[in-house]
Amino acid sequence: MAVLGNGLSCSFCGASQRQVRKLIAGRAYICDGCVGRAHTVIAEPSRTVSTPIATIQPVSDEARGEQCSFCGKHRYEVAAMASAGDKQICDHCLELCDDILDSDV
Repeated sequence: MAVLGNGLSCSFCGASQRQVRKLIAGRAYICDGCVGRAHTVIAEPSRTVSTPIATIQPVSDEARGEQCSFCGKHRYEVAAMASAGDKQICDHCLELCDDILDSDV
């Protein structure tokens, strides 16, 4: 769990929940900005994106045992996955994050 001071923070960039539009919770936390960054590295597998606390990069097909920090699916169970340090997010969870970000909740 990413806790910064008295509040929650994004597991991918370290931004506090007060610094972002939305912070989505699962077994880890991801902010609206890092959802976009994760989409970028999944869409362009040769690309990485640096944040203040980690580099977001694609998880290779060979890293079959890596698990999504949100749903627990392994890399071999999903089409794509991005990681930042010891946190990962799969393409399925990114789609759910998109739905959350598009909602007014």
